[in-house]
Amino acid sequence: MTMQKLELFDETFDPYRIESYQLSVQASLNGFSFCVMDVVRNQYIALVSIPFDFPVNNTEEWPDRLQDVVNAYPWLSGEFKKVLFCYESPANTIVPKAFFEPDEAQQLLKTIHPIDTLDEIWYNDFQNDLVSIFSIPSTLITNWLKIQKRTKAYACLLYTSDAADDLPCVDLGGRRIIKKKKH
Repeated sequence: MTMQKLELFDETFDPYRIESYQLSVQASLNGFSFCVMDVVRNQYIALVSIPFDFPVNNTEEWPDRLQDVVNAYPWLSGEFKKVLFCYESPANTIVPKAFFEPDEAQQLLKTIHPIDTLDEIWYNDFQNDLVSIFSIPSTLITNWLKIQKRTKAYACLLYTSDAADDLPCVDLGGRRIIKKKKH
C-alpha cells in the first residue's frame, strides 16, 4: 500500500505548547509520518503523513529527507514531553530475555538478517520478558537524535499482505496463525 499525504490538526494544537505533547514518529523508506498527543487531555491532536517522491535508495539521503520534514514543520525540533521513534526495519527479531546478551545483539541479528555495515543495532525490553532487536540506518537515527535528543526508538513489526499472498497462513507475532481461506 502506498503512503498517502495527510495533514490533520485539531483546533487545539498549539506549536508553542509542545512541551506538554508526546510525539510519535514513524520512518520508512517510502515516507515519514507522525502524530502528536496532548498528554494533559490524553487526546491526539495532530496526524501527518509525508510520502517521499522517491523511496530512500541510499542511507546518505536521510539527513536531507529529515531536514525537509523539519523545514516543513519547524516545531518538530522543539522539546516534547516524550518522543517515540519507530523505524520500519526489515531486520528485526524478538528473543526471550533469558537468552539475550546486549554484547551479542549484533551477531544474533546477523545470523537471521543481512545487516548493512552502516546500520546501528538497537534493542528494547518488553514487559513480557522479551527483547526486540533491530537495525536502523546510522544516518537516520544519528540525524534524528540531533533534532530530538530524548528519543526512544522502536522497530515496527511489519506485516505486508503482498508477502503473505503466497503463503497458506500468516504468522502474526508468533501468537496466532491465521489460516487463509481458499477461493
